[in-house]
Amino acid sequence: LLILHSNDKNRDRENFPSLLHWKTCMRTLYIGDIRIFDHSQAQFSRHYETYVGYEAYKLLLEIVSGIRSRLLGETEILAQFKEILKNDTLPKNSLGDYLKKLRDQIIEDSRKIRSGHLRFLGDQSYGGLANRYLKSTKEVALFGTGNLAIKVLPRQIKKNRKVTVIGRNLEKLKEIATKYPVQIQTLDAFVPNDEAIVIAAPISLKEIIPSIK
Repeated sequence: LLILHSNDKNRDRENFPSLLHWKTCMRTLYIGDIRIFDHSQAQFSRHYETYVGYEAYKLLLEIVSGIRSRLLGETEILAQFKEILKNDTLPKNSLGDYLKKLRDQIIEDSRKIRSGHLRFLGDQSYGGLANRYLKSTKEVALFGTGNLAIKVLPRQIKKNRKVTVIGRNLEKLKEIATKYPVQIQTLDAFVPNDEAIVIAAPISLKEIIPSIK
C-alpha cells in the first residue's frame, strides 16, 4: 500500500495521475499499490508526504475513523471514503481488485474503532455541529460554495430555516440554487441583517464584523 498525503494549502499544484485521487475539505490523498507506482517520483514533492505499508494503512484508518478530523469522530468522512471507492469508479483490473479489498478492510476496522473507542459522541458531523449552535435560529447566512458548505446545508433546510448561500463564484451559487431551496447572494453584495452566520469557507469577515449583530 502506498499513500501520498498532504494538507498543504498549495497541494493542488501537484498531481499523480496513476494513483486514486481523494480530496476532502482538509486534505488530499493519492492511494495505490507500490508495486505498480514508482514512489521515487514523490520523494522530491514539495507538498506531499509518502506513507508505505503499515504506516499507510494506519494513516488511512485514522482518517476514515474520524480520528484525524478537526471534529473528533467525524462521521461524514466514512461516507466520502465509500463514495470515492465505489465499485463502478474503480479500474477494472488488478489494482481495482486490490482497492476493493483495501476499502472493505478499512471499513471493517473503522467500525471496530468507532464501536470500541468513539462511542457516545452523538452526531459528529459538521451539519450536526452547526445545528447544536444554531438551536432555534430561523434565518442563516451560509458562507461558502465548496464541500464543507454542501455538508452543512441539508441540515439547515431540514430544520425549515431560511438559508441564503453567499460566495464569490456566481456560477457555483446558481448551481447550488438549482439543487436546494435557498436564496443566493455574492459576497460583495452581502449586508448583514439579523440572521445567524455560518462560515464554511476561507473567507475573512474583517470588513463587515462591525455591522454583524
